[in-house]
Amino acid sequence: MGKKNEVTGEFEGGRAIVKAVVSLPTVTFQLSGTGAKTSFLYIKKKEHENEKQGPVFMAVAEEIGFDVKNKVEVQLGNDRNDLLKIVDAYKKGV
Repeated sequence: MGKKNEVTGEFEGGRAIVKAVVSLPTVTFQLSGTGAKTSFLYIKKKEHENEKQGPVFMAVAEEIGFDVKNKVEVQLGNDRNDLLKIVDAYKKGV
């Protein structure tokens, strides 16, 4: 289990590091019966014990390429899919 170092403010210990957090729109899981606000975490197992938590990539997806109308998924197209832009930004290290 990890904990925050009170002197440095850094997180120490633990078995994984958080690489990214992406906020998703409420429509993401609407067809499964929920309109809950959701985010996903990209977590990577540490390669060695001394690996430290670095900066965390964060993004917000306003649109994910589809909408739900009358309980049916309606495709919006890639130009309205923020996830593609988010993946590109993550890969570029933005």
